[in-house]
Amino acid sequence: MDDFAFKKGHTYGTMICDLQTHKPLALLPDRRPETVTAWLQMNPFVQVVSRDGFTAFRQGITQADSSIRQIYDRFHFIRNAKKQLDTCAASIVPAKITWSDSTDAAEEIPLTRAEKQTRDRQKRKWELVQEIQEAFKRGKNLSRLAREYDLDWRTIQKYTKMKGPPNYQRQRARLTDPFNERMRKLEKEGNTVKEIYSALQIEGYTGTYSGVRTFVQSIRKDRKHNTSGEKVLSISRR
Repeated sequence: MDDFAFKKGHTYGTMICDLQTHKPLALLPDRRPETVTAWLQMNPFVQVVSRDGFTAFRQGITQADSSIRQIYDRFHFIRNAKKQLDTCAASIVPAKITWSDSTDAAEEIPLTRAEKQTRDRQKRKWELVQEIQEAFKRGKNLSRLAREYDLDWRTIQKYTKMKGPPNYQRQRARLTDPFNERMRKLEKEGNTVKEIYSALQIEGYTGTYSGVRTFVQSIRKDRKHNTSGEKVLSISRR
């Protein structure tokens, strides 16, 4: 026994089929309990009915003959069993399970637009330094080189003594440095940058919001590109 739509969402009928021959026995004009009851009472040979969870069918069959065995059909039984399993799993299994697997080497992190610009400036600067050094070796003095390149002679002197590309990554103390581990912990717990900044202010941080944001972004970038060399695997509860 199952319902079908004359007009989906508005008008439904009931189809009754033989479980052994799979041939239809009746098409009822609606799916009301009294309609089902009336048909079963006119056909007292029915002993077993397979149905879904529709309440009207259960009521109609029971009213017709309480001795009729009502069997929940396989599709709806499995679907509802899965729903119960999902509900149970949601209470005992986290939404996502993650674990780490060591890898031979971490993937190279793609540069941001600003980092690419800095890299390109460094490359051009080193090319200029090498050009000045070659000219100096050919006999041009500091004063002449300063005029030709429109630079201070002290800068030219510094360039002639350089042994390798300049390092523009200036290491200086930041107000965030004493709070680095604290920020890592707060970020790992799922706090936003704003929440981390507020927490640090309570703990004595006097620096800027942008300083906190920059550090937190670096944490997330490292995690995204797996700079630790560990491969993070995950599987969802679903």
